[in-house]
Amino acid sequence: MAKRMCCHGKKVNHKGCLVSGIFLAVIGAVLFILAFALLPSLINKATQNAVLQAVIVDSTSSQRYNDWAGQQSIENYYQQYFYAWNLTNPEEFLNGSIPIFETVGPFNYKYEFNFSNVSFQDGGNLATYTQTKSFIYQSDMSPNDPTQVMITNINPAYLGLMFQLAPNAELLPGMVAENLLIALAGCGQMRVFLEYLSSDNFTNIIYFTQNPNLYQEQYTNILKTIGGDEQYFYQQWANATTIPQKGNGWYGMLVSSTSNNQSSNISLASAKLLFNSTNENSILNEKIGQTLWINALLGDKTSITVLTSELQLTIEQINIILDWWLNDFSKVYTESYVCEICDIPDISLMGVCQFVTGNALNGRSISNYTFLTQPFTQGPIEIPLLYENIGVSVKLSVSVQQAYKSLFNESDSNSILNLNGLVNFLTALKSFDTYKDYNVSMFDALKIIGYATTELYEIYNKPTVLGLYEQYGGLIVTRTMDEWLWNCEDGILEFLGVDQPCALQQNNTVNQPSTIFTGQQDTSMTNQIFQYQDQTFLTCWNGSVQVEGFTESGQFPPLQSDPPQTMTLFEENVIRPVQLELSGDSQVQGINTKRYYLANNSFPVSTTFKTTIPGLVNLTDIQNLPIYVSLWDMYEVPAEYSSNNLQGLNQTYASAQVPLDLEPITGNALYYNLKLQVNLAIPEYSDWFSSNSTFRNIKSNVIYPILKIGQTATPSQSNIDLLNSQFKLIKILGFAPVLVVSIIGGIILIAGISMFAFGFKKLRQQKQQQGYQAIINNDD
Repeated sequence: MAKRMCCHGKKVNHKGCLVSGIFLAVIGAVLFILAFALLPSLINKATQNAVLQAVIVDSTSSQRYNDWAGQQSIENYYQQYFYAWNLTNPEEFLNGSIPIFETVGPFNYKYEFNFSNVSFQDGGNLATYTQTKSFIYQSDMSPNDPTQVMITNINPAYLGLMFQLAPNAELLPGMVAENLLIALAGCGQMRVFLEYLSSDNFTNIIYFTQNPNLYQEQYTNILKTIGGDEQYFYQQWANATTIPQKGNGWYGMLVSSTSNNQSSNISLASAKLLFNSTNENSILNEKIGQTLWINALLGDKTSITVLTSELQLTIEQINIILDWWLNDFSKVYTESYVCEICDIPDISLMGVCQFVTGNALNGRSISNYTFLTQPFTQGPIEIPLLYENIGVSVKLSVSVQQAYKSLFNESDSNSILNLNGLVNFLTALKSFDTYKDYNVSMFDALKIIGYATTELYEIYNKPTVLGLYEQYGGLIVTRTMDEWLWNCEDGILEFLGVDQPCALQQNNTVNQPSTIFTGQQDTSMTNQIFQYQDQTFLTCWNGSVQVEGFTESGQFPPLQSDPPQTMTLFEENVIRPVQLELSGDSQVQGINTKRYYLANNSFPVSTTFKTTIPGLVNLTDIQNLPIYVSLWDMYEVPAEYSSNNLQGLNQTYASAQVPLDLEPITGNALYYNLKLQVNLAIPEYSDWFSSNSTFRNIKSNVIYPILKIGQTATPSQSNIDLLNSQFKLIKILGFAPVLVVSIIGGIILIAGISMFAFGFKKLRQQKQQQGYQAIINNDD
């Protein structure tokens, strides 16, 4: 039987060819329609999912988790850069002239951040993390070395002290903040006193003071046991290497016992001169000999020469005597005696004993000693002895141990040896019962306060503070840029025991936890902040401002086919939401982006944000310092508060503008340049300085520029190449399947139509032939 063929061949099933053509045509038409209708939608959905997988981070296993958690800040270049405002005419400024400033910089740092303690909530819709920020100096990208460049400007540490003390000074008639600072400097002065009184050097002074009487007493006791034989005593004292058999009480009384059991070879004549208290060179002579021996201990060559010459001693023998006097003898006899008269458990509190009672030196002030390097020449430093010096008899009832525990323990934050502790002690005067917490009487409290703030004022506090001005600067200081930014050590703060940073920036800071929306449930919420450092409503603005806006990490909602005209960004530097406005199209390294700018008048007058001057963000209450943030060069700040009061500002939009280039598909900010400026102010009508102060001519109600801060980001070339390849792949994925399917569908459609036409034509011809044959048959 011959094989039947469809459409071609000698034997053709024309009806089958017709049906097959119709079927193929329908399939081809369906494929062609799908290629341009349903398939793009499906491909677009798949593409969107791929983008979202690369953007949304809703678990630690998310594709982009490591980048999100900080790796991107290492691979890309986030730059924090600074320009310092340098005061070029400080002397003229102090005399009342308008300040002249210049900018110095840039100083470039690589900015890196890291998220730790990450957790996800609400099924991955929320992410909580702790952020650490680090800044790494880039020497190869900075024209200036921050450790070498010196900058002069307003000292924020001193300014903060004046600002905090001014309200208290106003409560005291005739008092200004600077004078109150000098009065309260008694806290630092007392700490200096106690540090010296607790030193090994002062302990030796106590021994030199107490030893003579104790020695004479023990010497007399021994003489009684040896029949008054002085020559035997001095021989044994000088040369015995073991406890003598004759007599009692030798322990601690033999100088040779300290020299490796070898005889000191000190002659009898020298020994007698050494212990003759009427001899000016004797170690027992209070007026002259004592000072000679103390100076010898301190290494004074002149004193050593006198002693070697007058007492016929070698330098080695002098050292042997000092070692015995301050170690063996003092340990055996003097330490226990001083602990007894001071009522203290051990010698660590001998300095506090002298400060509170004067007993450690037998009622004599350390200021009365004349040895070399004696630091206190202006008058007595001990509380009762200073009062005695002005004719007032004061004997504190508080014990030495209690005084140390409640008032003079430097490691205790409540100690009156630091500014905050002394202020708290002063304010306790409001209640007569408060001093019970300190375990001191009201009488003691008043005398201690009077001592620290009044009696020390002229003789110690004021000279010390003025000396600190000379050494470190007061309101105006000159520091390296590195010190201004990160490593400031302010001498006045240190002296006052104020533990707060004086640098303008902080490095390696660890913030309180923050929470953001991941975009899992709503992509438009991607990277929207929900809680900033554990706060949903900002307490710094009295809880009236809700946390909102995108974070500063540079990630915005992806797949924005129609980018919004405005975006809200939560700006951490000013602790508030700010608006970005769409400007137009832009490009970053060949990638199409949308350019946004920080909206004009972003820092308007506002009672909510306590802003009274346009363009100045008031952070005074937050920092406890009159500090204001503005755009660069105080752009948008009225002239009466900026350019009218100083020289050097360049108030142009080109200088101050804050751009951001957004790639709308991935939601990445491929470029931004944040520009903010730190400014300090001396408030209006501030009565901070006295008529004879160094700073009396400085004008108040003026804003002074301190630091320009810039932050920008540049994607790495590998990330740019990756984005380009992804965009290319997206185009291929979006176009190639459509093209392929449409071509295949078109071919099948054309083939089906051809088969249908051919089969229809052949079938029609066949029917015509059958009709003709029927006619012929009828004719027959």
